Amino acid sequence: MKRLCSFFILFFTTFLMVGCSHKVTFVKVDQNFHTKSKKIMQLEQRYKEYWDYFSKKNFEKSYYYELPHQRFLHSLQWYKKFNQSNDQNYTTILKSIKLVNDYTADVNSRYISSDKKAIFDFVDRWYFINGNWYHVMKTSRLLFSNPLD
Repeated sequence: MKRLCSFFILFFTTFLMVGCSHKVTFVKVDQNFHTKSKKIMQLEQRYKEYWDYFSKKNFEKSYYYELPHQRFLHSLQWYKKFNQSNDQNYTTILKSIKLVNDYTADVNSRYISSDKKAIFDFVDRWYFINGNWYHVMKTSRLLFSNPLD
């Protein structure tokens, strides 16, 4: 009976975890990209979630994938305002990941606009901090005035 009960608890927990995971719709992975490294697989997942949220302009979610010190410098309100003019519903393709060292990775990607008129490659830098990968914002400001604005 204990074994059956444990099985149902495990099954139900797995069902909840899978059922509640984020469905990525605007990020693809190049068919030539393969990895067996758990660390790289974790980065791949974080990358897909981040860019999918960002493409959907769900900045409340993408903000928490940014480096912690950048979130300290930039409020969520600032982040939303800064990124509001970005395109929406574009596709990002993960082309490759290069580990610079154990805690730094460059992700080579391709941007494709929703109307397919703009296509370009770009590189994102990510840092591994306390067991999670974090994206580097393309801009950061130093605080010279009120840190709460």
